[in-house]
Amino acid sequence: MEPLTAGAIALATLLVNKTFEKTGEIIVTKAFEQGNQVMNLIKHKSPEQATAIEAVAEKVAFPSREDCREAILVGMVELAAKEDSEIKAALTGLAAKVEEAQERNDNLNKAVNDLIKAVKYQRHQNPAKIADTIGKIGVFNQGSTIGTITVHL
Repeated sequence: MEPLTAGAIALATLLVNKTFEKTGEIIVTKAFEQGNQVMNLIKHKSPEQATAIEAVAEKVAFPSREDCREAILVGMVELAAKEDSEIKAALTGLAAKVEEAQERNDNLNKAVNDLIKAVKYQRHQNPAKIADTIGKIGVFNQGSTIGTITVHL
């Protein structure tokens, strides 16, 4: 898997599965800390994009259908990283940290692998819908306000 995609999967897993944060395992805690640093960097560099990513992660932007939510979330994170080399580097570092944490935490390993399967399936089943949605969010990030975004899945 491409390091950028691995990093996006790692961040998405941490955003969607907050329960791992409370395991008390140092390696998992460090992965969450690094995930928070990546999100803070995205917030600093592109506040609108960070808001959209968080909205998808919290199921706010797409309340009625979640069949593509994971793939959209990963795609949005990848887009942020492709647009900024500092975010890309932070995301690649997060991928390594989460990979290390997966070796010590079976539940985190399962969550990451389940997300990888879901994203692969969703990308295969709905590539145009995912690209269209991410494209609309990309257009939105270039000048509109969060209140005006409309996404149809």
